[in-house]
Amino acid sequence: MVMGSAGRQEMKYQNAVCALIVSILCACAGNADIWIHKRVSIKQPLEASSTLWLGSRSARVLNSEKFEDIAQQFSAQLEQIGFQIVDRRADSAYQAYIWFGKRGERREQFSNVTDGINIWTEYTWAATFEILHQSQVGRRQVYLAEAETAVWCPSISSVLNELFDELLKGFPLQKSAEGSTLHKYSPSQC
Repeated sequence: MVMGSAGRQEMKYQNAVCALIVSILCACAGNADIWIHKRVSIKQPLEASSTLWLGSRSARVLNSEKFEDIAQQFSAQLEQIGFQIVDRRADSAYQAYIWFGKRGERREQFSNVTDGINIWTEYTWAATFEILHQSQVGRRQVYLAEAETAVWCPSISSVLNELFDELLKGFPLQKSAEGSTLHKYSPSQC
């Protein structure tokens, strides 16, 4: 069978598409190592025998299917150290806010062996946990924990558990800290 230049171009295109699909599947299906960077800023020790209200400032986070599970994990940890969780924000000495979402994205381009151009996007996903305390001048931040990681998956669901596991590790820390930890994870929704 003799193939013309149009046929060879079509074959190159099909090979490039197949190579891209295989590389995406391999990147998303297997286990991977990711670095999670965590920062904790403590401005005042927590009075754990106080009342605390737990919520989010973001409607998108509050309406997320993941919010209830994450809030329950934090509530259990907060109750274990002595906080009484209350339903009304006005009745609390402390307010705690959960947030998660995209911090940024970075595009990368490269040529594959068939001289096609593939564009990959690396997403920076983050989660935060902030605690405010009522003072004489109003509510002020006393505890802020942030965790973030960059992955090729366009869904935060692929790393959300790992981000919150990192935020809960050692919670509450007694002094400000910053560092990175290597995590193994299997992206479920890449």
